[in-house]
Amino acid sequence: MSKSKNTKPEMLIQNQLVTWNVPFDCHASDLPGTPDIVFRDEKIAVLIHGCFWHQHGNCEISKDPNKMDSLWKMKFVKSSKYDLTVITDLKNLDWKVLILWECEIYADVYSEAEKIIRLKFLNSLSLQAQHT
Repeated sequence: MSKSKNTKPEMLIQNQLVTWNVPFDCHASDLPGTPDIVFRDEKIAVLIHGCFWHQHGNCEISKDPNKMDSLWKMKFVKSSKYDLTVITDLKNLDWKVLILWECEIYADVYSEAEKIIRLKFLNSLSLQAQHT
């Protein structure tokens, strides 16, 4: 499945992380689904989903095309199955997965980037507890 890189929502999140001096890797092709942002030490994968292609429920951006024919339905079903496979594969490799949605990034990029920071912090606490 082909996937766009460096989309506007990705760049907004990346720019916020850079502003906070948070190091990260992008487009990790060695991981299932080539996650958009990864934190290898913490094994955190961030998937930034476009609302239309990933059919974000009740979202204005995800509205069905005017001509909802079987081709569109098939594309959305295939995309949904792919997403589930990627998330399952990452979790099976003991990676934590965070999904950020395009519309939520546009609404408040700061809060969406904070979700990453919170997950990193909670993950570091968990790792510390395992080593004590």
